[in-house]
Amino acid sequence: KSTLLCEEPYLSILATGNFLVRISSTGGSSDTRAKIERGIPSWEKRLWAAEKLASRNIPVSMRLQPILLGEESYVCAMICSANSAGVRHVSAEYLKLPIEKASQQSILLSDILPNITKMYQSQNARQVGRELVLPASVKAPGLFQLRYEATRRGMIFGFADNEFLHLNPFRSCCNA
Repeated sequence: KSTLLCEEPYLSILATGNFLVRISSTGGSSDTRAKIERGIPSWEKRLWAAEKLASRNIPVSMRLQPILLGEESYVCAMICSANSAGVRHVSAEYLKLPIEKASQQSILLSDILPNITKMYQSQNARQVGRELVLPASVKAPGLFQLRYEATRRGMIFGFADNEFLHLNPFRSCCNA
């Protein structure tokens, strides 16, 4: 989550090697992203970085994780913007909600999304390790819509949620 790689000497090194750059972002509205992703370059600055890299023929992938349930329409717009910036690949994974109330991540999410735990419980999320995970049936419509948005623009889409990995045509993680 940095744009430093668009500065010299990093840019020249990336342009002469066999590299793929993966840029990550929270998948959701700009307001939600700004609250969750404090202290890092904005989505617009990361798009600028993607465009600069792509203009030097450096392949760029976008990892949209975590995707926030109910904010998928914003994620579709993010895919469109990423495509316009030259991103060739996008992977997507829904939020796995940490259940440890004392963790910094849990405290931040509770402050930003005060009803997130209740929403997950209402969607029959199950505990997997130390996280609440949405059922595949809840995630599938959003993920299939995101795949459609990416592939109709000529991008490669990768499912990153474990229960959807088998739908990727490539054997690598997230279909990269």
